[in-house]
Amino acid sequence: MDDRLRWVGIALAVLALAGMVTHYPQVADDHTPYTQDAELAEDYDAHLGDETYFWAEVTAVESDRIRVDNYAIDVWVYTDDPPPGLSPGDIVQVAGTVRSDHRIDASRVVASPRANRRYMFAVSGLAALLVAGLTLRHWRVDLRTLTVRPRRGRTDGEDPAVRTAREGEP
Repeated sequence: MDDRLRWVGIALAVLALAGMVTHYPQVADDHTPYTQDAELAEDYDAHLGDETYFWAEVTAVESDRIRVDNYAIDVWVYTDDPPPGLSPGDIVQVAGTVRSDHRIDASRVVASPRANRRYMFAVSGLAALLVAGLTLRHWRVDLRTLTVRPRRGRTDGEDPAVRTAREGEP
C-alpha cells in the first residue's frame, strides 16, 4: 500500500473520531427524557413536576435532605434513604421530581465517594501500563511501514526461552 494513501486514511480516521468526540457532548442533552440541570438553571419554575437526573457535589448533609451544587443549580435533595456515609465533597447522582423552592424529591440518590474515584484512576493507570508493557514486550512498531510486527524470535507468539526449555536444549 502506498504510504501517502495510508497517511490519508489515518488522517481521515482521526478527523472522524475528533468530530464524533466534539459533536456528542453538544447534542447528548437533547436526547434524554429528563430535565437537565442547565434547563433548571435557566427557568426552574417552568419545570416544576418534571423528572430530572443530574450529577452534583454534596455541600451539606442533614437527616432527610442533602444540599447539592453542580455549578448550574444549587438545590436541596429530599430523600427517605440517603446513602450511608455521605459527606460534603462526595459526588451524587440524583434522580427525582422537581419541586418548588429549589427542592428535588429524589426517587434515587447514589453516592460516589472521592476515594472510589482515586481508586478507579489508580487501577486504570496501572492496567494501562501493564497492557502497554506487555504489548511492547512482544510487538514492535515499524514506523517506516506503519505496521505492528512481532519481535524477532517470536513469530509464533511463543517465547523462545520456553520453546528451548521444552525441547530440552540448554
